Amino acid sequence: MAGNLPSRDAPQIKAQFFYSSALPIDDPLSPVPPPPSSSATRSSKLPPRPFSVHDNRALEEAWLKVQNAVSSKQEAVVQELDITRKAPFMEQKPQEGGPDLTLCDDPKHIPFDETMPVGSDEIGNDEFESGFRPYLKSVIPRKASRNIVHHREKAQKPNAKDGTVSLGSSPLERDTTGTPFLRTPSGPRRSRSRSRSRSPSPRTMNISQADSPGDGIEPQELKQSQEMQQAHVVVGISRLHVVEMPNLKMGPIYWDPVHDVSSVVRGTWFYKDTMRPVESDVANQIEEGYEYMKPWTPTYIDELNSCMEIGPEAELKVVHRLWPVDEQPIKGSSPKGKESLTVPIIEHQAAGVLDGFDTPGRLYSKSSIIYANGRDAQILKPSQLPSATGRRKPLGDIRKGRAVGIPVVRGFDVTTWERLNLAKKAIASLKAQETARAMRSSTATSPERPQPSGTCGTSNEALKATDLVLVIHGIGQKLSERVESFHFTHSINSFRRQVNMELEADAVKPWLRQDLGGVMVLPINWRSTLKLEEGGPEPNPNQRDPDPTKNQFSLKDITAESLPAVRNLISDVMLDIPYYLSHHKHNMIEAVVREANRIYRLWCINNPGFHEHGRVHLIAHSLGSVMALDILSKQPTKLPKSLDFKASRVRTDIFEFDTKSLFFCGSPAGFFLLLNKAPLIPRKGRDKPGAEGEDISSKVAGETGTYGCLAVDNIYNVSHYLDPVAYNLNACVDVDYAHSIQPASIPSATATWGQYLGYVFRSKPIVPSKNLTDLEGFPRRPKTATMPSTVELETHNFTKEEIAEKRMFLLNENGQIDYNLLSGGGPFGFEYINMLSAHSSYWTMRDFVRFLVVEIGRLPGKGETLSSIKVMKKPFGRK
Repeated sequence: MAGNLPSRDAPQIKAQFFYSSALPIDDPLSPVPPPPSSSATRSSKLPPRPFSVHDNRALEEAWLKVQNAVSSKQEAVVQELDITRKAPFMEQKPQEGGPDLTLCDDPKHIPFDETMPVGSDEIGNDEFESGFRPYLKSVIPRKASRNIVHHREKAQKPNAKDGTVSLGSSPLERDTTGTPFLRTPSGPRRSRSRSRSRSPSPRTMNISQADSPGDGIEPQELKQSQEMQQAHVVVGISRLHVVEMPNLKMGPIYWDPVHDVSSVVRGTWFYKDTMRPVESDVANQIEEGYEYMKPWTPTYIDELNSCMEIGPEAELKVVHRLWPVDEQPIKGSSPKGKESLTVPIIEHQAAGVLDGFDTPGRLYSKSSIIYANGRDAQILKPSQLPSATGRRKPLGDIRKGRAVGIPVVRGFDVTTWERLNLAKKAIASLKAQETARAMRSSTATSPERPQPSGTCGTSNEALKATDLVLVIHGIGQKLSERVESFHFTHSINSFRRQVNMELEADAVKPWLRQDLGGVMVLPINWRSTLKLEEGGPEPNPNQRDPDPTKNQFSLKDITAESLPAVRNLISDVMLDIPYYLSHHKHNMIEAVVREANRIYRLWCINNPGFHEHGRVHLIAHSLGSVMALDILSKQPTKLPKSLDFKASRVRTDIFEFDTKSLFFCGSPAGFFLLLNKAPLIPRKGRDKPGAEGEDISSKVAGETGTYGCLAVDNIYNVSHYLDPVAYNLNACVDVDYAHSIQPASIPSATATWGQYLGYVFRSKPIVPSKNLTDLEGFPRRPKTATMPSTVELETHNFTKEEIAEKRMFLLNENGQIDYNLLSGGGPFGFEYINMLSAHSSYWTMRDFVRFLVVEIGRLPGKGETLSSIKVMKKPFGRK
């Protein structure tokens, strides 16, 4: 009999996980939104975005595993309590089979699962000193929830005359005929929904308080049962974010959260007109009624047919009240001094609340629902319910698919989602994307229709990253603690998007090596890990108790009160330089190395095999380049191929990776080489491709520990021509050689106005400009010829010029180190005004991004360089 089927026989539901974020994690080319300026902006309602098929499958497996483990553990604890002692929530009389227990639907603490992505417990080190997990520990509430659960007793209310139980299925207890359809009660109705709060409440056991004050204390055994399992699932096409369960929060893996922690929900019922998830508490109420009414059975379909034949009063028999009338929020103790609890159906349970979607009270508190079949239903207001007096018969229209109330569907439909949410966006942004593609590639004449990327209907198996770029910031990041928009993470997020766009540019692809996968760019936020404002005399490490006679003072104590805005700006931006020249230098270098190694370890563990086969590059800006100069001068020439991250702690003296390319931008490194009277020389024994053993001679290369002798393959010094902080490095290798070559400029990656207007008005095709945009205008894979020496010798001994030339090609395969950026000022720019922003403009300049992508992505060796950026000698006799 259909009415006797247990609730577990309901059809399997296709759940879908959503997240709320202004930036889609599955579309690396989408524009990065501006940083939030206020708490009101950060709490604004963002449209939910579905996870991809690949991520949704992983999230579903982790969710079910965590929930099943929690239920099993809690049931074991309850059985032990039932045997050993009487709990406050149990009946005074022993009952056969034990008490009926219900668990709340939201877990609390969960130990790390070794099958999930990495965490600090698995690594056994301090890799998670910063990042998403400590943020969760300090921000996400871990308080036990006490959602009081009640029964729906009306369906089983004893008859006043004979004490029998009424079997009517309708809350209104009306009969369709003299022989009404009978539905065997499936047990008392309960509410599986949780309170609508911003953060999902932790999953705990709901224990009602007894009438006496002393009976409401939780047993110690139940507190121990709250130490449960956790799971972490890496998501996104770039694999930069992780979802923590059961808290259902998504945050970044490799940097501290910068207001980019997003809520995650598990949707089971969805609004039919948008395919967005129904709020979790409402969805759980709908699912509860679904299991009670059993609309997937043939018996229910027969009942609907009979109701339509009889009339409105019969249709009331299939109306299900969304929220039970007798369930009211109760504070304190339960009216009966006890509470019957049962385990909810995990597979059919919705969970989580999206940011901005939490509202006080209950949604649809007075509404009811009619199930049209095993998938479709509609939420109806009281004025839309069947009525004989009002002549309302909504059942027929509902079964025909017409919207009477709010249509909802059970299970997620990918095709419907893409049709409702992606088609409009693709059409609206088609022209803008075509123009962007034309500006990206000057040879494009017929832009193709862009395909939506990162949709939930596609598997986001990300392209395996072969190159990792770590970016070390310079001065000024102390200011980001007070001004959100100055945070370095925002700049790198935009910079990463530009790198991904250049990797897809038609002018760049011919120069990339065949085995190049993805290029990942991650920030090294070293300044946020230091507190340098505490000054005064250094404490004596051999003295246990501090000396009371010594005066300890800080920066705040010596700062005058006048001009607070200006003084705070100087303190946050400019004081990093004198800090580095003081006794804080060692701590600052350690902070850079520790943070870089922490991120590298996490990256290698989440990307197996990268340590053996991947390539690491560094970008160092401003003061960061000076610290990189110090670190790489002491870096070993070669590192072991294998490294046991679990057995060893993070090193703070050297990088745990080998650096292939080092990019200085806005760098004063040349000035620090001058201060230390140290030349810039290549490292001996690097075995660069095409070096042909030239780095073996001690006259050409240097040893480990020599200041200015860096353990890298290629060094690039990129400087904006208006940057007042940047210094050149060519002369640090050899002064005469630097004067004999022409200054190098990075080719422009931006189309000219004539090319742009020609595309927009389609009056003329885009003409490649060799001197501005098109890298393909130069011969592909030019062969490098050795530069002729200006001093003709009969024998080929190592002369000063030849040594300088060998050193320069060992330091950079292009034969020079300095490169100037000439764009950014505009035709009507003023140098003394533009120089104020030149030092921080590198992250937004396409010329620099394209130059970076080409040099990282090309094949190694002098014969694989581009002639447009290769060294050129000045005409003879010209200085």
